[in-house]
Amino acid sequence: MVTVREILLGAVLGVVLGVCVIGVQSGFSSQFGPTAQRPNTQFSSTQQHPSPFEPSPQKPPKNPKPEDNVSCKCPKVVDDGFYPRNFTPQPNKDQDIADKCIKIDNCDKERHSRYRTYDGKCNNLNFPMWGMKDSALLRLLAPEYADGKSKHRRAQDGGELPNARLCRAQILKDKIILNKKISYLFVVFAQWISHDTCITTEASGNLANCCDGNDWPKEMPANCTSTKVLPDDEEYGPQGVKCLPRIRSQTMQDLGCDLPFLQQLTSLSHFMDHSVMYGSTKNDSMFLREMKGGRLRETIIDNQKFPPNLKNPHSVCDLHKDDPHYCCITGDFRTNENPPFTALATMWWRFHNDCADILSKINPHWDDDTTYEECRRITIASYHFITRKEFLHLLVGPEFVKAAGLNFTNTGPDKLYDPFLNPTSINEFLMAAYRGGHSMILEVLKLHMSNNETEHMRINNFLNRPKHVVKSYGPLVESTCDSPMAKQDKFGSKDMNNKLFHSVRAVGGDLDTTSIERERESGLGGWCHYVERLLGQEKIESWRDLEKYFALDTIRDFRKVYKHWRDIDLYVGCVAECPVGNSMFGKVCTAIIIEQFKRWLIGDRYHPTCDGQPGLFPNHQLKELNKMNMAHILCHYGDMTEVREKPFLMGEKKIKCSSMPKVDWNAWKALANDSSQKS
Repeated sequence: MVTVREILLGAVLGVVLGVCVIGVQSGFSSQFGPTAQRPNTQFSSTQQHPSPFEPSPQKPPKNPKPEDNVSCKCPKVVDDGFYPRNFTPQPNKDQDIADKCIKIDNCDKERHSRYRTYDGKCNNLNFPMWGMKDSALLRLLAPEYADGKSKHRRAQDGGELPNARLCRAQILKDKIILNKKISYLFVVFAQWISHDTCITTEASGNLANCCDGNDWPKEMPANCTSTKVLPDDEEYGPQGVKCLPRIRSQTMQDLGCDLPFLQQLTSLSHFMDHSVMYGSTKNDSMFLREMKGGRLRETIIDNQKFPPNLKNPHSVCDLHKDDPHYCCITGDFRTNENPPFTALATMWWRFHNDCADILSKINPHWDDDTTYEECRRITIASYHFITRKEFLHLLVGPEFVKAAGLNFTNTGPDKLYDPFLNPTSINEFLMAAYRGGHSMILEVLKLHMSNNETEHMRINNFLNRPKHVVKSYGPLVESTCDSPMAKQDKFGSKDMNNKLFHSVRAVGGDLDTTSIERERESGLGGWCHYVERLLGQEKIESWRDLEKYFALDTIRDFRKVYKHWRDIDLYVGCVAECPVGNSMFGKVCTAIIIEQFKRWLIGDRYHPTCDGQPGLFPNHQLKELNKMNMAHILCHYGDMTEVREKPFLMGEKKIKCSSMPKVDWNAWKALANDSSQKS
């Protein structure tokens, strides 16, 4: 008999691209305590194409090829101004319904500080609770709980929505198609953003009460969101698994705030502030500091510098007998989750300490706090610049980046900051839209070792196991840059959807099923609801109306599972939607994603180019920050000797690191009596 621990051991560790991952309580008690793209085809106006429920009148070719099957091709999705012209979220007063849950006396200390707080407090001086740690997620549309409070949305016929595992198996099938234009580094950077802006903790309760893996309880506790496993399940059926237990995420109500319906929260600040590195409380950050020269603590192994090691690495990491005795500590317990992510954390860590060493020499009169906070400012600024200059336009297309006002001009300070734009993380983004990136995950990375041998690293075998970060850091970084990512589409990795964390439990987990359950738990409306209400599109009144958004074979798959088109889950619809314009995603996903980044960047008082704000960098420093791009970080902190000028793109010719523009750190040289560096 399979035990609960065998089934879900490791679930609290997060997932490979786990947007707003459900995990153990954040903070250092859990870490350090005793328990520790498809082709687009345009149908002409006169062409009669087959519907998903009628046979095609055309005869199939004698020797059909996959590309001849029009049913699996995407229609050309038209950008009709759905964002931002038709974008209509619910009124601000309803978006901000949970503001009353956090009371802040004043922001006198933070008003003129050049350094952001760790928990996000007082980033916005008018609404100091916006973006704070332990505050509620924002909702673009009102929730659709069946009882108006907490129960899962019901199907159109009044019954339950279809089984989440069945939805995954029938629609989001196991298959990997490579996107040979974008590197896997892009996926890792996307994960960094997700971990930096959200983690939700589980509500209290005993997992065994949700189901023991073998029997469905007669009465399901209110804090459970478990999934039934059907008898004919190809993966779990033969193993005797009948259910996947799951505890719902923590809400503001769990913290004692009375709201009319469940409001999920995040235990990190909502801002893009490198909380993965620095933590989300002052105490967390102090624990990680060396308290000398502005540096972060580090561990040196074989003359290589890494984030500090846990006192008992086995308490958190899944270390095997011959693995290095290493499991890193950062501001987020999920940093060891997969080797490429840990490698990126190592690069940012080295960046900070290199900055501290340089600025300590340039400004010997600076104390430890000043040097530390200045380097924190610099690494966060570099992170923001890479997101705007190199990442976003690949994710959603330059046209939507421009529509959101986020295009980067390199012209110095700007007037982008909007003090009335709520920077809070969006529920629909975290629980549905950004989770579409799960399909980009690879199963294997090829590491070209120093002995000219090639090692195939199956990522799922090294979750929460940082062996390759220590033993083959350079080859790991190189492979992450030189491997193409999987396409953003309706297909997923078999490893992620059947064997997640299989090395630490008898039965692997299912990432997409978890995503569907989390979305339902959050009370999000169906995909059709968002097309109509949020994007102002025509009402979806039949299965045929979906043909503007989905490939015909996808609609056929929908009909195998959902009784009604309005039952389609937001997450499932987002993942399966055909892309619009140059975006990797369809209309709904694209609009939600770019709206989120707009809020995170334009709603952040400490964005590095915000004119008139204390976090603004002067022009001569902005010039140097522009050199601190992804290629610079790879060269200086990723053990690379040559890189592509745009590392997220495949196919570009590599250039020698020695030929790249040098950063002039003297831009940060300050006079001994200069008070501008004081908070």
